[in-house]
Amino acid sequence: MVGQLPDKLLRLLSIGRLTFSKDEVSSLLGMTPSAFEDASQRAISRGRLLRPRRGFYVVVPPQDMAYGAPPATQVIDDLMAHEGAPYYVGLLKAAELHGAAHQAVMAFQVVSSKRMPSIPYGRGVIDFFYNGTMPPDELIERKQTDAGFFSVSSAALTAADLLRYPRASGSIDAAASVIGNLVEQIESSALAGLRGVIPTPTLQRLGYVLDQVGAAELANEVDKAIAGGSRRVKLDTFVATPQAGSETRDDRWKVVVRRPLELDDEAQEFSPRTG
Repeated sequence: MVGQLPDKLLRLLSIGRLTFSKDEVSSLLGMTPSAFEDASQRAISRGRLLRPRRGFYVVVPPQDMAYGAPPATQVIDDLMAHEGAPYYVGLLKAAELHGAAHQAVMAFQVVSSKRMPSIPYGRGVIDFFYNGTMPPDELIERKQTDAGFFSVSSAALTAADLLRYPRASGSIDAAASVIGNLVEQIESSALAGLRGVIPTPTLQRLGYVLDQVGAAELANEVDKAIAGGSRRVKLDTFVATPQAGSETRDDRWKVVVRRPLELDDEAQEFSPRTG
């Protein structure tokens, strides 16, 4: 029975199953827990099976063995259902999925209401960011893959999150450049939905960045969402950024700026979408 596991995994793939839990071993694979435990260790060592979390397994299709795993978009819905936690793919990975990243993002970034450590996944990593209050469905999109569906932040939520979670992009310049590339995807009406979901200081920073990349109409919508509730905040909360220099204050957004943003050339002068 041990030697039969690879064939059983291939049969799972043939019916469109990439994942299963330890509780499903008997019904899906027809194996006892002890037999599966022995066989799974060999399958994992040969790169045919992954166990990213206790009791949760991912079958690696033959065409994905060189990458060490199937695309994370194909398994994240099942993984988070196994964890019993709401989630969305966000930040730089969401920006990439919206067509706004300059290069492939190595970390698969996920925002969830459950605190979880980073998970090695194939040749990359699934990196988790905590949000105790998840945004409403209106700010989340459902996208389809060959294996099912997954949730991803809207362009508006992605832009705000890039400033809310500094660790995700590493520097204010990198975050602002990605936001500049995102603005064509942002629906102005979606920005109103950020009120009460995104902290006001983050909205102030977002408004300032949108102004800097020439997205004046979107910045106006953020201003409406803030609705006069702003206070003096620092623009740059990224620990990797040098903080030397004289301070200036942007009167509109009440953000303290130590130096101009250094934006990629492509991250400027975009026209917003409406709707």
